[in-house]
Order: sequence, then structure tokens, then C-alpha cells
Amino acid sequence: MSTEYPGGFGKTTLAKMLYNVKAVEAHFDKRIWVYVSANFDAETVAKAILESFNQYTSGSTLSHMLVEINTHTKGKKFLLVLDDVWEDS
Repeated sequence: MSTEYPGGFGKTTLAKMLYNVKAVEAHFDKRIWVYVSANFDAETVAKAILESFNQYTSGSTLSHMLVEINTHTKGKKFLLVLDDVWEDS
């Protein structure tokens, strides 16, 4: 699911409210919140996801990080929120 509205509409506030609902928390094996921002890259996002599992190792390649993410999420229900994603026109 994604929400696309200009800044200031309360998208992050709404997402945080839903993220913290006890039923949502109980439904997922893992919940991950990643603040992306306008200058994101795949390595930064992958690092943030691994940090949520306390599994990031400095100097890891993107390929290695993606394998690790797969290891920690395979067969599990997880909620991944990517906050403040920007799209270039």
C-alpha cells in the first residue's frame, strides 16, 4: 500500500498510528520502519532494514545485505514502512 499526497497531509502520522496499533504489532513477526528521504539509495535502505534485525555488518556489499534480508524475512509476515520516499519527475 502506498500513500501519495504532498507534504504536510499527515501521511507519516497516520502510518505511525497504524504501525503502533497492538493488533498490527501482533499480526506481524517483524515490523520495520525505514526513513528514506529524497537522497536514498538501495544500500542505505538495506542497511537500515538489517539494523532493525541487529544484523548489519560494516562493509557488507548490497548483494550480501539482500541475502541477509531474505534470510531474516523468508516465510515470515513483516511490515515494512518506507517513510518519506521521493520520486523524481
